Amino acid sequence: MLAVELEQRQLLPANKAPVEGLATVVALGVNLTVHSDAAAFAASDASLLNPDRRDNGEEPPAHYAERGLQWPPHMADESVVSYGVFGDPVNAEAHARLYGTVLHAERRTTTLTSQHFTAARVRSADFELDMCLPATTATPQPGNIIGGDVFLVASLPVPAKAPATRTRTRWPFHH
Repeated sequence: MLAVELEQRQLLPANKAPVEGLATVVALGVNLTVHSDAAAFAASDASLLNPDRRDNGEEPPAHYAERGLQWPPHMADESVVSYGVFGDPVNAEAHARLYGTVLHAERRTTTLTSQHFTAARVRSADFELDMCLPATTATPQPGNIIGGDVFLVASLPVPAKAPATRTRTRWPFHH
């Protein structure tokens, strides 16, 4: 599950009924790091599940040691933790911690503002998405691991379930 900011939220029915459909997801980079490969990511502090918990030589809890789990816990190189799925859905926000493997990336320029950014196609947790990086971030190469804090935006190109009630607006026609 992912908590996302839905691009078409203003167009959805006001009755809050579930809307089904395929979604395209874009991650807007808030605080990102780029690593040359999975091994470099695993060795970095960015991979720590809790970035404030560095390996200070403390013994792992018994349940970690019994299972042979890594201590302190690390994120996988293709993983996502969507903060918005925890807690009350009314207060959900579309922020997540996401890491993935770069499939390709290129610099782009927005038509409206002429600002530059990098768009990277990333594979994470068995799905692909586009990640937008600030212009100050070097363009990643295929095979790099990229990620960190992101804001997730989704677009429903064609909702599969129409609203239960539709109202038509009739516009006056003069000739």
